[in-house]
Amino acid sequence: MDRPPTDPVDAAKALLTEGNGDEAAAILERVIADVPDATEARFLLGMVRFRESRFDAAVSHLGTVSDRLPDHLEARIHYALALDAIGDRYRAEAAFNALEQRFPDNPDIPFRRAGVLVADGALDESEASFRRAIAIDPAHMAAINGLARILVLRGRHEEALAILARPFEKRPRNPRILENLTAALAGSGREVEAAVRCRDLLETEPENETARRILSDIGGAAPVTQNAGERK
Repeated sequence: MDRPPTDPVDAAKALLTEGNGDEAAAILERVIADVPDATEARFLLGMVRFRESRFDAAVSHLGTVSDRLPDHLEARIHYALALDAIGDRYRAEAAFNALEQRFPDNPDIPFRRAGVLVADGALDESEASFRRAIAIDPAHMAAINGLARILVLRGRHEEALAILARPFEKRPRNPRILENLTAALAGSGREVEAAVRCRDLLETEPENETARRILSDIGGAAPVTQNAGERK
């Protein structure tokens, strides 16, 4: 049976939809104080704390939900991310290992893990995680682009260009794809093509630092931004 509209968890959800996280959190804390086993309230409060970067609190709430509901994918992913955010690399790694074992066909788990590993500077492990995501879903464009970024960082520009061909074909104006493509082109000595893609990127993001740096490095000037109505 559906809960009545006056249910406090539903009220908190409505407040979260409106962007009122503080008031929603206050309601959820009261629910948990009255009913410590209120798993949905704990999940919602854990996500609020995660978005506020209050990661210790997020770990507490999302860890409880993960223990009680081992198939709650979103809770478990954010629990692992929160563990990494507080610097508990050992438990974060264990949490991600357990996730990949329980959900072996979900590419988003190794993809999210790869993002954490990039931020931690673990490029070998990040590359492996991106490759696991792509092995599960060869059309996972975000994972392909993430892998390309790792390859660029490691100076493997031709490899990056090879795997970026499909994402660029499908999303030629995507700024993150263009960033990696311009960096790979410049790194492989294809300066004219790099300049063209830099200008494409600057049309989408006029202040993009990557495009401006590459244009400066290869001797090209960043174009003056025009209003859409002024372009011919």
